[in-house]
Amino acid sequence: MIAKSKFAGKVQFMGDKLRMDHEVAKGFFQMPIDRMVEKIKQLLDDPVNAGVEAIRMVGGFSDSPLLQDAVRSNFPKLMLVIPPEAGLAVLKGAVIFGHSPQVISQRVSKYTYGIETCIEFDKDEHPEEYMFENND
Repeated sequence: MIAKSKFAGKVQFMGDKLRMDHEVAKGFFQMPIDRMVEKIKQLLDDPVNAGVEAIRMVGGFSDSPLLQDAVRSNFPKLMLVIPPEAGLAVLKGAVIFGHSPQVISQRVSKYTYGIETCIEFDKDEHPEEYMFENND
């Protein structure tokens, strides 16, 4: 006895073409979409991303209406920016950067450095040029 496939009646060959029910086709994309949404949630939970107001979608998968709908429904308070030809945006950006690296004026650094902190100056430990007086 052969077990009936969950695709029975939903997937069929018609000549040299494979035809399938739209729900079957959508199912192929559900896991990657769910994982992307979870990754975005993780990124937005990171304090370095506090105050993010928009999501810019670029790359080939960004052209997918399924992904766009998932991002819109999971992040309704954020503006969604999808440039024309989102699939080519990464390639175009790489080419532009390769020709003119100065066009990238700002980016989020993997490592950051604190400012306006100081410790008590120790003349035996610290170089003299780092000594200053704080009159606050």
